[in-house]
Amino acid sequence: MDEIAVPILSIITLSSYQPDTIALVDDFSSVSYRNAIIHIETVSEQIASCVANSLTKRVMAYFAGSAEMVLAILGAQLSGAAYIPIEPKTPGSRIDAIADVAKPCMIMTDSQNRQGAQSIAERLGIPLVVLSLKKAGKTLDIFREGYREQPFTVERLTSSTPAVVFFTSGSTGTPKGVELSHLGYYRWFEGVQDLIQVKRGDRVALTTNHSFDLSLGELYLGLMSGATLYVPRQSTVRDPLSLVPWLDQHEITVFQSVPSLMRRILLFRESAGQGLETVRTIMFCGEPLEQQLVKKVKDSFPFSHTRILNLYGPVEASVQVTYCWAEEYLGSEDVIIPLGKPLKHVVVRLAEVDDTSHELQITGDHLALRYLDEKKTRESFINDEAEGTRFYRTGDLGRLNARGDLEYHGRVDDQVKINGYRIELGEIEKTIIDHFKATDCCVLIEKSEGEPSLVAFVVSPNDSVADLRRAVADHLPTYMIPRTVIFIESIPLNTNGKRDKPSLRAEYLK
Repeated sequence: MDEIAVPILSIITLSSYQPDTIALVDDFSSVSYRNAIIHIETVSEQIASCVANSLTKRVMAYFAGSAEMVLAILGAQLSGAAYIPIEPKTPGSRIDAIADVAKPCMIMTDSQNRQGAQSIAERLGIPLVVLSLKKAGKTLDIFREGYREQPFTVERLTSSTPAVVFFTSGSTGTPKGVELSHLGYYRWFEGVQDLIQVKRGDRVALTTNHSFDLSLGELYLGLMSGATLYVPRQSTVRDPLSLVPWLDQHEITVFQSVPSLMRRILLFRESAGQGLETVRTIMFCGEPLEQQLVKKVKDSFPFSHTRILNLYGPVEASVQVTYCWAEEYLGSEDVIIPLGKPLKHVVVRLAEVDDTSHELQITGDHLALRYLDEKKTRESFINDEAEGTRFYRTGDLGRLNARGDLEYHGRVDDQVKINGYRIELGEIEKTIIDHFKATDCCVLIEKSEGEPSLVAFVVSPNDSVADLRRAVADHLPTYMIPRTVIFIESIPLNTNGKRDKPSLRAEYLK
């Protein structure tokens, strides 16, 4: 397949035209395109040697936001390996569950996270590679442990080569691995680049946690366009008091946000009276975007050059598949901004679920290769013989509005999104039952002042919230631990014998 459809190869080609342009900036380093490619190729050789005899060719990337993280990701991809992002705050048992499914053959990290990565490497019995930029990004030190040099041949990358494995919440209690190709991300870049035209001179923020699929989109948007990619620490991103000054300091022009984060940013900006004057494009995704929030953003950013793009897509379809310019719906009767229209290279159809509901199904080059579970792959990726193509069943319900734009109308299951993270409520319930030894559990999502949060209704002789949180902390990431826990005698059932969630809401979430 044409090698131009591989993002890292496109970045290498582009770098030859602007070698001295700054490619990467973090809190400690500033790396030119020339030096970035030199470092990426060095990392690639190290990884290629390490994975030469591995069946999986998958490597863990254990980072919390750094220039080294970007070099590690692209170095892994250039070597022909797929990376598995791991956030350092991930509970150890969850990392073990991911490793059990993905079978990584090594782990990469930077000097700030070496201790945690070393512990994982020893536990899993895999080599450790630590990257450390020196001399303001001009040189790259590489420390290796448990690593043996092996002869290797760099295989020619193809568009269908696996690029990354993202893990999402799984309804069975086990994280679900999604393996995606280079082609899907290349097509995503083409579609989004047609809309926002990122170019040399732009400053793109990589603010999304790298364990979340939007992060790879931000990375490619910055480097495939010839712009400069700015990488903050995740501690900066989590705190608007730090994030807004960081965005201002680096004069960011393009950044991506979930609506819940933007609400906190606006509160800070209102109190400070300034901020984000250089931003020309804000990309929203990960949660439904309310028209009220768009209006607040437009009122807060009274600059004609600031545009707001609403994007939608599951991780199984390489970042995003539909778009809508949010300003076009200001003043309409729509409370929620529509999903809009498909990006280039994408087809979205509405498949009938019942007489009143239709599921969004996606086809095109964006689709993931598979789940790391054959049964889940067969259930969600369906071959349509009539269409002669493969569709992904999103589980999202939708319809077309009068303008011909797609609208989101809920889920066919118990999957929710909070701060952009995809969460299976069933995984939380199973974890509480298994590890807190609860008799029964039902988890709901509640909105308080526009912010979604998790509420757990628990049946258990132990009514200690602290004990419950301790019991699940080693098994669930922070964003999946319920903010509110309510102990009750039993979970009410409706006439069909199913959990009566409306009854729980009416009685406890008034």
